[in-house]
Amino acid sequence: GPSQRVVPQAHLTKLSYDDIINILDPLIGEPPDPLRKSIVNVPDGLANISTYLKFVDREKDVIQLMKNMEDLYRLIKNRNNYSESKKEIRFPTAVGTPGKGKTTFARRAYEKSGIYSGVISSDVMDAVEECQEAGRTFRVVCNDFSVAMHPNIEHESLFGKVLLYEALKYRLKSFTHNMLINMLEGNINLEDILKVILHYIPCLDEQIEYPLFIINIDETNELFDSGQGGLWLREVLRSLSRVITNNANRYFLFVVLSGTHASDLFEAVKSSNAKIEDISLPLLKFEHAEEVLLELANRGVVDEAK
Repeated sequence: GPSQRVVPQAHLTKLSYDDIINILDPLIGEPPDPLRKSIVNVPDGLANISTYLKFVDREKDVIQLMKNMEDLYRLIKNRNNYSESKKEIRFPTAVGTPGKGKTTFARRAYEKSGIYSGVISSDVMDAVEECQEAGRTFRVVCNDFSVAMHPNIEHESLFGKVLLYEALKYRLKSFTHNMLINMLEGNINLEDILKVILHYIPCLDEQIEYPLFIINIDETNELFDSGQGGLWLREVLRSLSRVITNNANRYFLFVVLSGTHASDLFEAVKSSNAKIEDISLPLLKFEHAEEVLLELANRGVVDEAK
């Protein structure tokens, strides 16, 4: 209520890149086997049919997403040519009913290079390939942390710490989001967070001018249900826009927003002064499911008779 005293955010110290490295270095383990990431959630011997299902008839959506990435790359390369480059950013959104495949789409669209190789430049193809190989594709899930629980941390800083956790969680054994947030006391600029991530997950190809980070901010509906989240997201998007358009930065940040509350999400993006690239992800039709089941039967994954 109104009687609660809000501590001014400015009172927290600023942590520098070197501060963060000094805190993390003693805790960081070896990079995991890259395969472990993808199979960590799949029970042994189970063919996960949903991943087949959710990519039927998605060509148009994959192409739309990758054209958006191509446009963003052009914007980053030609930042000087725009008077207000922040207003040129279009954040892709995948919204709508639960179970429609939004998260799967945001995570796996980039793997479908056969679909989009004809519509994007070789520079962007190289960046996507390197990003996937290095492992700089991150999913920030909005119900994994609470904005309300950290009233003294700047919005950008809280987002940055959660992103850092996502980047390093396989190497920070038995750590949770909150442990990392509390350990890195103080506020941190997003630029320094990205620099730390690149320190631990370096770019594998020195020909790449702007190393790509693919970031899916998922379950955004959790933010709107909790009240304060819309403001938080707006500020985070402003910070992301600042980093994307700042000439001094050599980062290629591709951010995809997903969740069930379309109008709230669109409102948050608009209020951040950016634009929206809405990827509609039509619901799957019965014949698509049938097609997938027959394909799996042919591969002997499911029993055709059943």
